Amino acid sequence: LLHDLLSYSRIPPVVNQVEIHPYNQQSKLLDYCKSRNITVQAYSPLGTPGYKENGEPDVLTDPVLKEISNKYGMTVAQLCLQWSLQRGC
Repeated sequence: LLHDLLSYSRIPPVVNQVEIHPYNQQSKLLDYCKSRNITVQAYSPLGTPGYKENGEPDVLTDPVLKEISNKYGMTVAQLCLQWSLQRGC
């Protein structure tokens, strides 16, 4: 859809807001937007615990993310936000 929009719009989009968090990294979309000078804004960088199905993983309680955050002396939320910022979104 973004590629289609760019093909006919006179004014290209400046920002693309998409769901991005460690479980939904959107790496190809992030690269695509960067190559076209479109800023990516992370929607729901802490995951969507209120909308998950039973049995689906939760970013904020993920054991690997907890281990990494403990290693760096921060919360899982802080780790996820730092990860997102370092990726440019």
